[in-house]
Order: sequence, then C-alpha cells, then structure tokens
Amino acid sequence: MKGLRLTCASALSIFFNYGYGDYDPQPLYWKSRLIDASFPDYGKQESFDKRLSGLNIPELADGHGPSLGGCPRESD
Repeated sequence: MKGLRLTCASALSIFFNYGYGDYDPQPLYWKSRLIDASFPDYGKQESFDKRLSGLNIPELADGHGPSLGGCPRESD
C-alpha cells in the first residue's frame, strides 16, 4: 500500500511505502469493533467477526491475529 502527503504551503511532497522493509501489511481483524452500525454492511462485518471468533485461532485471543502468510486457508 502506498501513501502520499502533500504540504502545499511549502511545496513539499513525501511518499510513503507501507508494508515494505521489515514490516508486511497485516489483515484487519475485528473490524466491527472499529466501525459503528451506520457503516455500510456493518451487519455482515459483525457476522464475519463472530464466525472468525469460532475458528479458535490462538493469535486472535490477544486481539491481533496471524499475518497474511500465517492465515489458515479454507483447504487446510
């Protein structure tokens, strides 16, 4: 994921590369805790999070979760 910040007053441009180097981007777990009921598809997200909690993935117990490379696949 890339980001760009422009500061017009000083004509300064700073480019960011997220997920490169020592840190890879992580999936967002428990999204329903970060959004409210007015968010589009909130109910679907809440349902997904409930199913996610039933998977008994140890890393989810601390509120984070596995990295993309450590996510179980449907075929596992």
